Amino acid sequence: MPVVSPENVAPSSTGRELAEAVDWLERRLRQITDAAATRVLIEGQPVKKPTWRFWPWTSKPPAAAPTAIAPAPPVSPPRLAELARRLELDPFERDTLLLCFAAEIDSRISTLCGLIQHNGRSRPTLELAAVLFGAPGHWPLSPRGKLRAWRLLDVEHFASESPMRSALSIDSRIIDFLSGNNDLDERLANLVSWVPPNLSPLPASHEELARSLRIRLAKYPNDGLPVVQLLGRDPSSKTHLADQLSADLRLYRFPAQLLPSQINEVELLAMLWRREHRLSNVALLLDAQEVDAHSERAQSICQFVGRLQGSARCFIAVRDRWSLPCGEEIVEEVGRPTRSEQAKAWTFALGPSVYDAGLQNKLASQFNLSIPHITDIAAIARGSSEETSLSERLSIACQAILHPAIEPLARRIDARATWDDIVVPEKQLQLLQQIVGQVSCRQKVYDDWGFARRLTRGLGISALFTGESGTGKTMAAEVIANDLGLSLYVIDLSAVVSKYIGETEKNLARVFDAAEDGGGILFFDECDALFGKRSEVKDSHDRYANIEINYLLQRIEAYSGLAILATNMKNALDTAFVRRLRFSVSFAFPGETERRRIWEKVFPVADEAHNLKGTPLESLDYAHLAHWNLTGANIQSIALNAAFRAAAINSAVTMELIEAAARDESLKLGRPINDIETKTPAMHQSLIAARRRLV
Repeated sequence: MPVVSPENVAPSSTGRELAEAVDWLERRLRQITDAAATRVLIEGQPVKKPTWRFWPWTSKPPAAAPTAIAPAPPVSPPRLAELARRLELDPFERDTLLLCFAAEIDSRISTLCGLIQHNGRSRPTLELAAVLFGAPGHWPLSPRGKLRAWRLLDVEHFASESPMRSALSIDSRIIDFLSGNNDLDERLANLVSWVPPNLSPLPASHEELARSLRIRLAKYPNDGLPVVQLLGRDPSSKTHLADQLSADLRLYRFPAQLLPSQINEVELLAMLWRREHRLSNVALLLDAQEVDAHSERAQSICQFVGRLQGSARCFIAVRDRWSLPCGEEIVEEVGRPTRSEQAKAWTFALGPSVYDAGLQNKLASQFNLSIPHITDIAAIARGSSEETSLSERLSIACQAILHPAIEPLARRIDARATWDDIVVPEKQLQLLQQIVGQVSCRQKVYDDWGFARRLTRGLGISALFTGESGTGKTMAAEVIANDLGLSLYVIDLSAVVSKYIGETEKNLARVFDAAEDGGGILFFDECDALFGKRSEVKDSHDRYANIEINYLLQRIEAYSGLAILATNMKNALDTAFVRRLRFSVSFAFPGETERRRIWEKVFPVADEAHNLKGTPLESLDYAHLAHWNLTGANIQSIALNAAFRAAAINSAVTMELIEAAARDESLKLGRPINDIETKTPAMHQSLIAARRRLV
C-alpha cells in the first residue's frame, strides 16, 4: 500500500478552485508591477512604486484608466460563491473579499500588494480592488453596503489619507468560512451554548402546540421571521419545544445575563447573529427566564431582539409576556406536562426492561418535571453503580433538582423520624396519615379521575399544625417527609423577607416554584410571621405589607405541592389562609398516657441488624416519669442530657440521673421542679427517695 503524503493527495475541488483563483490574482498583480516597471525604464526615470488615479464612484472611468486587466477571475471558488449568495454580494464586493482573503493566506499576494501600493502596505485597498476588478457604480463602504453592513471587512483608516487608500482586512469569521470551516463566530461562541437535539418525543399537549406553531411559522418568508415568545416557568420544556421547532437548524441557548449593557455592543452582537444565521443556519433561544421585565437588563434584551426580528429564527423564554419592539411576534404559553404525560415519559426513559407502573406513577405524582429532566435523571439512575435500589436512586436524583434553587432561601432537614417515633392522639394520627395518602394519590384523583380538568386552583395540599412549642409539630412534618421519601425544607424567614419592595414576593415565588418541581415539602415554622392578618392601611408600609399577604393568599392556593404551616398562635393568622388550608392538625399538650409512651420511646434501643448498641438503662419507672408535665421536646432534652451524664461516669441511665437532668430543664424553662411535678403522694415519695439516693 503506498504511503499517503501531502504530495500525493489530490486537493478537493473546493481547494483546487480556490487555489486557481489565488493564482489568477497573483498573475494579475505581477502584470501590474511588470507593466509599471517597464514604463518607468523606457522613460528613463528611477523605478518607484506606481500610483493610480481614481475616479468618482458615480461617474464612468476615463479612457486613460487601466482596462487591460481582466475584471474578474475565470472561476469563482464555490465557498466564495456560496458566501456571495447567502449575503447577497455584488461581483465587486465578492471579488474584493477574494483579494483580502488571498492577502491573508498567501504571502505572495501580500508582497505584491506592498510593491504596488503607494504606501507600501501589504493589505489591499479599495483603490487596488478597483484597478483589478473595475469600479462599481456605488460606494462599497457605505453604511448600507454589504461589506460594512455584514462587517465583512475592517478598514484601517487614517485622517491624513483618502478612504480609497485605507488598508482592508477580512473578518476572521469570513476567513474560516472561505477556508471550509463553518464553526460559530468566536465572539458568539463565548456567550452561547449549543443545545444537543433531544430525541425524546414531545408530550401530547406540547406536540399539539408545536404543530400549531409550525403552521404559523411556515406562513412567513425567511427574511420576515417573527420573534416567538415562550411563556411559563419551565425552561426545560421551552428548550425542548424550541429544539423540535428548529429541527433543520442548530439551536443555541443564550443566557440573557451575558448580554452586554452597552448599546453599541448589543448592536454588534445582533449583527453577528444575523450574519451567522445566513452563514450556518442557526436558531437562537434567548433565556430571559429570571430577568425582570422592567429592569435595565430587559432594555438591552428588547433592543437585541428587535434587531433580530425578521432576519433570524429567535425564541425568547420568559415567565410572563413582554412588550417587545417587534413588528411581528408569536406568543405561546408552555406549561408543564401533565402527570399522566410524565408517567409515560418515565416509562419511555426507563425502558421496558425496568417497567414498573407503580414506581413510575409514584415518581409522576411526587415530582413535577419536564421531559428533558426525566430523560436525564433516568439515564443517570440506570448508569449508577451505587448499591441501592433503582427507586432510591431515582428519588435522590429528582430531589437534587430542587436543592440549588431553594437552598439559599431554606434549610433542609434530614427527616429520620418514623411513625413509631411520634406520639399523638389517634385522631391527629389519622389526619397525618390522610395527608400522606393524598400526596401519594394525587395523580389518580387529579388526572385519571378528572378533577384537574374541573379545578384550576387548590390542587396542592396544605396543612396547618397548631400547638404549643415542643408538642411535635416539626417531628410530624419529618415523619410525613420520611414516609413519602421527599426532602423537607424549613423556610428561612431572614432570607425570604426583604425590606425592598417586591423582593419578598420574588423570593417566595422561587421557593414555591422550586418545591413544585423537585417534590419538596415546604415547612413554614412560626408561620404567623408571614401569614399574619391584613391590617388597616394607614401608610405605605401597611399597603405593601398587605400586598405581600395577598400574594401569599394567591400563591398558596395555586401551589400544587405539599406545604405545612406551623404556629403556636393560630388566632394571629389571616382567616383567608385558614379557609385555603385542607388540613388543620392541633397538637395538644401531651397527657399522662402520651407522656409515658414518649418516655418509653425516647431512649434508642439496640439494632442487631446494623450492629448498633442501644442506651443502657437501669430500673426506670415510666409510670413515675409520666407524671411530669412536660412536652415531647422537653422529654427529649432531658433524656439526652441524662445520657451524657451517664456516659461521663460510665454508668447506665438511672432515675437519679434523669431527675438531675429534669432539674436542669426546669431551670432552663424558668420553672421550679415542683411546677412540672403532679401532686400525687406516690410521686412525692418516689422523688424523696431518689433525692436521698442522689445525696
